[in-house]
Amino acid sequence: MAEAAGLTLAVFPLVVKGLSVYLDGSRRIKDLWQWKLGLRCLIRELKAESVLFHNTCTNVLNGIFSPSEVIELMSGKGWDDQFMDDLGACWGAKNAHVFVDAVKHLSSTLEELRTGLGLDENMKVSILTGFEGDSI
Repeated sequence: MAEAAGLTLAVFPLVVKGLSVYLDGSRRIKDLWQWKLGLRCLIRELKAESVLFHNTCTNVLNGIFSPSEVIELMSGKGWDDQFMDDLGACWGAKNAHVFVDAVKHLSSTLEELRTGLGLDENMKVSILTGFEGDSI
């Protein structure tokens, strides 16, 4: 009987330690999962803002430029002095300058966010690939 009690007393701390390690591991997995869900939400919001920004710029530029010129501008080409002159003729030089500065600043900020989050040009998450065999 004393041997059984001694064995139980010797094994009990090992069981407690095993459960502690298990709980710590499950907490880490939960923390990782929560982080991943938060990142998915942030990426979804950034994608939505990107679409809203694209649509707003397209609508603003459609009244000033031809559809083919708008497509070129929205692909990042043509934001030069001629564009500023054309936009300034319609809106006034000051308004055109403010708009272009805001667009350039927003574009560079979004690019920094995209690269900082590990997104490629197609807004696919490269840093999380492999967790579920798929990107977010």
